[in-house]
Amino acid sequence: MESSKGSIILVHGLWMPTLVMKWMARKLRQRGWSTRNHHYSTTRSTVAENADLLALFIRDQKLEGASIVAHSLGGVISVEMMRRHPDLNVGNLVALGSPFMGSWTAHRLLRWPFGRRWMGKSFPGGLDGSVQRTVPEGRSVGVIAGSMGVGISRLFLPGLPRPSDGTVSVAETVIPGRADHVCVKTVHMGFLISSTVVDLSDHFLKKGRFPQYHRGYDPELPRSCEFSRSDVTYG
Repeated sequence: MESSKGSIILVHGLWMPTLVMKWMARKLRQRGWSTRNHHYSTTRSTVAENADLLALFIRDQKLEGASIVAHSLGGVISVEMMRRHPDLNVGNLVALGSPFMGSWTAHRLLRWPFGRRWMGKSFPGGLDGSVQRTVPEGRSVGVIAGSMGVGISRLFLPGLPRPSDGTVSVAETVIPGRADHVCVKTVHMGFLISSTVVDLSDHFLKKGRFPQYHRGYDPELPRSCEFSRSDVTYG
């Protein structure tokens, strides 16, 4: 049976299987969307290569016009796909904790034994922040950042710029040209099991903006999440 709202492609993040998107997929289907999971090798292919694979998936599965909800590295890949394939018809994109400005955590992990192997090809041109990404003209991207500040970096790599979701700082989720940007109280993996994130994603995919007010917004941070690298503190 065809969905009433349309299709959503779910794109997972670094080191993750598609299984991690299962809860969110179920909640979005309950709201009238149909969902498809896109799987890719997060460390064996570059961001550019994975962007092309996402475009190929959309074409092969006849998902032109579908919207995208992408977590972490998946959001970076989705924006790169939009840039590399301007002719491909896709709907709105919601990026969850995506480090568009590069990843402080990834840089620190490279100092660990086997860190470069762990990062693989996701680092150059992706998590290293060497590519200054912007939202391509004519595309609509909404960003949800987390601010709970508990995660791998806070536990094992102290010094992550605050505020953060414990893995990605709010400043790292900024991308010029975004349609909207909000902060919620969650940790990095918490995006994937958050009713607030489902509410906000559903709203953005329909309206192209997040609601002006939501109980899940972090009351201690600006509604627009206007942060830059110079705004954050270290510790």
